[in-house]
Amino acid sequence: MAEAVMLVVTLLAIGFIATRLSEWLKLPHSVFLVVLGLVAGWGIRSLNPQLIEPLTAEFPEIILYVLLPP
Repeated sequence: MAEAVMLVVTLLAIGFIATRLSEWLKLPHSVFLVVLGLVAGWGIRSLNPQLIEPLTAEFPEIILYVLLPP
């Protein structure tokens, strides 16, 4: 579970950096994030598919933990 939370925090940090990069490149933020997500998804699935296997079972719990208050 800790690895999954760390992954979510890392993805949020990447999103923040992507926002600054999109401003610098003068691209719409949403377009830049979609392209970044496609590249990241393709890279993870093709280079290291074992990385996402443990997260598939825990992902619904992570979403509920992050989005819903206790």
